[in-house]
Amino acid sequence: MDLQVYFEGEGLEIGRGESDRLGLSSHSNCKVAELFEENKFWVTQPDFVGVDACGLPFPDCCLNFIANSHLLEHILDPYGALEEWKRVLKVGGFVIVAVPDKDHSQYPDGVYLDRHRPRSKLDQVLSARGRRLPEGRPRTEYNKGLDGLNKLPKWVGEWTGYHHWAWKLPDIVQLFDCLEFEVEEAKQFHPDKYSFTVIARKVM
Repeated sequence: MDLQVYFEGEGLEIGRGESDRLGLSSHSNCKVAELFEENKFWVTQPDFVGVDACGLPFPDCCLNFIANSHLLEHILDPYGALEEWKRVLKVGGFVIVAVPDKDHSQYPDGVYLDRHRPRSKLDQVLSARGRRLPEGRPRTEYNKGLDGLNKLPKWVGEWTGYHHWAWKLPDIVQLFDCLEFEVEEAKQFHPDKYSFTVIARKVM
């Protein structure tokens, strides 16, 4: 899977954080948006900070691609986010997402993040449409307010407290299908052994 062929024209990377998994740091045509204020210290001069993934500061049909890695599982309303990304994409534009596999994502010390959790289902994602984090609420409080979906055991710690969703590759393909994207490519263990990547095209 060669991601670079999809990074043509004007693009946006959302939530690069401390990682450049997708290799977009050298692309001058790609703006960077960080959802969280603290992430601005990990990126050299992000273009936008404190962005709502479900309310991007762009007009309709203006971008050729939107890319992100290990972001979608942190968003309370992933359907709403993809719906918004579709709005700002030109017809024929691409969404490129790398998502942690629920059975393979790990802490650096080898502890699995989501293997113990139930697999997130499409109806759960749809039931979370319109959810937003109240202003000023700590990130460690993210899971509260989700009506018990994907609750975590206490031992897991704060970091996984804001993995709202635990997915396998077919789940993301199904989510794109639901939004009437055309999936171009989907690959397990990409861009690393903890993740999978899905590339979907806006067709209408």
